[in-house]
Amino acid sequence: MPATTTGAPFALSVPSASTDLADLFGAYLKPNMVTLNANAAHKSAAQTFTALQTFTAGVAVTGNSTVAGTLTGLTGMTVASGNLAMMGASPVIDLSGSTGTPSVKVQAVNGFTFLNAAGSATLATLTNAGVLTVAAGLTVTTGGASISGALTGVTTITASSTITGTVHIATGITGATTQVRYVGGVTGSTAPVTGTFAVGDVVVGTGGVVFICTAAGSPGTFTTVGAAGGAASFRGTMLLGGL
Repeated sequence: MPATTTGAPFALSVPSASTDLADLFGAYLKPNMVTLNANAAHKSAAQTFTALQTFTAGVAVTGNSTVAGTLTGLTGMTVASGNLAMMGASPVIDLSGSTGTPSVKVQAVNGFTFLNAAGSATLATLTNAGVLTVAAGLTVTTGGASISGALTGVTTITASSTITGTVHIATGITGATTQVRYVGGVTGSTAPVTGTFAVGDVVVGTGGVVFICTAAGSPGTFTTVGAAGGAASFRGTMLLGGL
């Protein structure tokens, strides 16, 4: 009558008449090692695998897991709770082996916060709408920066080369809060005859004059500051006390 040991994660039957240890291992224990390995995740003690392990049905880890070598062959990895940490001197997320176009998907309920190494200060925040806020400002050291949308919330832009754009808008400071735009220049001393302009648009002529739009339209109405071939002329009234 064989003795049976049952319970998670396996059931093992051993013949009571067997006295040969080698026969016991070869015929009964060794075949059941497959079951033992397949159910390793159910063991309460920590498991250490020194050789390559293949789990066809996936691996569920309810506690913490440490991978000291290379984790390969994954089609997906989900962290339901807790932290995903990469340790070492210079950890790298390597996407060079992808045959398609790899992407990093940023999707969270309230966006993301990037902290310093100590976790004590916020370096930047990224919302789900794609708004990136850098606490200490953004510095581009090489390659330049191209912005296709609006650049808002910037107090200072410092450039060692050239800043280009279609329209430069001055929102004004205290005492001069009416918004005006520098919209470009024309050749010679003639105001623009094509295009659509708004009140306050400033156009510089290469003939030495500046045109300011006083009535919006296509092209609108311009007044001239300065005169071709000469300096700008300003007239006014001077009141002298006692005269």
